[in-house]
Amino acid sequence: MMVEITRNNFEEKYPEIEGRLRSAVFVAVDTEFTGLLSDPAFKPSLFDTGSERYGKLRRSTEHFLIMQVGITAFRFIEDKNKYKASKYTFYVFPRSFASIDNIFMCQSSSLEFLCQNHFDFNKFVYDGVPYLNQKEEAHLRKELSKGSLFHQLDRTVDLDDEKSIQLVCSRVAKWAASAVQGDTLDLNNLDICQGDIRLSYVMHKELRQRFPDIWSFPEGGLIRVKKISHMQRKALEENEEQHKTLEETVMHSLLGFSRLFKLLTELKKPIVGHNILLDLMIMYNQFHEQLPTRLNDFKEEIHRLFPVIYDTKFLSFQMRKILIKEGNTTCSHSGEY
Repeated sequence: MMVEITRNNFEEKYPEIEGRLRSAVFVAVDTEFTGLLSDPAFKPSLFDTGSERYGKLRRSTEHFLIMQVGITAFRFIEDKNKYKASKYTFYVFPRSFASIDNIFMCQSSSLEFLCQNHFDFNKFVYDGVPYLNQKEEAHLRKELSKGSLFHQLDRTVDLDDEKSIQLVCSRVAKWAASAVQGDTLDLNNLDICQGDIRLSYVMHKELRQRFPDIWSFPEGGLIRVKKISHMQRKALEENEEQHKTLEETVMHSLLGFSRLFKLLTELKKPIVGHNILLDLMIMYNQFHEQLPTRLNDFKEEIHRLFPVIYDTKFLSFQMRKILIKEGNTTCSHSGEY
């Protein structure tokens, strides 16, 4: 049975997925893209050299996104002499936050193909698991550490979220007017932020910035607001751990699927796919870092990340040669190999 993964169950399912991948003998990967060809000039030719073909693919695919990733972990059951497959399909979407705001292209034919196969575009946008590549992660960590997030709030907070922030601030202001030092107010984080870690982060920052005599604490599913003295406030502001906790929580959430991609690169399991070059290139660009300009650099780097890669399209061509040599003119016997 295929298990569908969105941002709503990603954290819950992550330990299970990690366990399946760690115990796997090989992992199959398949992806769905927003497009394949960004310009007719990048159309492949039979006369392309390897470097030319890679250059065309790189310039074309860097504009497109992976919308869905299928991962199947195959475990070998020794006493039964068979493989058991654990199948997961991930909707992935690049969440905007602070100055991170991705621009990407879509190709009509690709979207039509996905429509014909009942792809759920609402889940892709509303519920896709977020991710960051290494450059985006480093840039966002720098922004958070400098406290420059609020210069980019127009990209982070929409009108409905702004209304939620104003309602919470009004409620806290009314409470703070009669509260004494040590009093606390518990706000249901799930009701206010609807499980959005980005909004929760902004809410904490806004409360701390707007009210000099309170401090907010993440407490499970709550935002706990406490009335404090000037000295307590100063001590909390100077406590780096208080800031790091919020920053690491939001970074952990935004990294999302990138954490799983990093796990795959650390495990070094054999990777299996069909016509997998495009999948590898877009995954590398989307979840790791910008594609190298030179083919040899890409080959070196992708084999560092995934030392063993099997392409079933290449294998089928090789088997066809063997079958023809042995007198079989069809591929009906290829399964015997």
